[in-house]
Amino acid sequence: MLPEVNSEQAFSQYIDKSPSGRLAFATFKNGVMAEDEDGTFRQYLRHEKQLGKNVIRTLKWLSDKEILFSESRNINLIAGDSIRQIYDWGQNGNLFQTLEQDRQGNIWFGGLKGLGIIFANDTIGEPFFLPELDGIFVLRVFFADEKRLVAGTDHGYYEIEVLSAHKGDLRYMVSQPFPQQHGLLLHRCRTLYHALRQDGG
Repeated sequence: MLPEVNSEQAFSQYIDKSPSGRLAFATFKNGVMAEDEDGTFRQYLRHEKQLGKNVIRTLKWLSDKEILFSESRNINLIAGDSIRQIYDWGQNGNLFQTLEQDRQGNIWFGGLKGLGIIFANDTIGEPFFLPELDGIFVLRVFFADEKRLVAGTDHGYYEIEVLSAHKGDLRYMVSQPFPQQHGLLLHRCRTLYHALRQDGG
C-alpha cells in the first residue's frame, strides 16, 4: 500500500511507469500523484481542492521529467514543478479518455468524440478528428510500433497505420483486422492486441 496515494483519493483511474520505473497515478479527485527519485510521492493540482475538480482521466510519462495528463476537457503537461495547459475544449465532456504521443511529438487522444490528434508545435493547437472513428467511444490507444496506433473502442478493435503525421500532411489507413471483435467494449486493447497477434486472430 502507498499511503501518499491512498490517504484521500476515492480511487485511481490510471497508472503509468516512467522510463526509469517511477510510478504516476491519475486520481479521481486529488490530481496527479507522481513518484520522485527518492521514492516519495508528489501531488500536482491544477485547481484548489473542491468538488468536481482535479479529476484526472489518464496520464502518460513522456520522460522522467515530463508527464502528459488529461481531465475531461483539457490536456496538460507537467514539466518539473510546473503545469502547462496544452489544449482546452471549452466544455465538459469525456473527450480525453486516453493519451499517447508519437516520436514527432504529436498528441493522439481518444474519448467520446472518437480519435483525434494535436500536431506538435501547433501554436493554435486545434485537434483534428479522424472521420473514420466519428461517434465511436475510444477507450484506450497505444503505439504497437512507430507507425501503428492501436485503439480499443466501444465498437471493437482498430489499427491506424500512420504514413505521415504533420500539420497539413496527415496520411493514414484505418482497419479493423479482427472483425469478430466488432461490437465489443475494449478497455484492455494492449493485452488483446498481443493475444490476437500471437494466435493469428
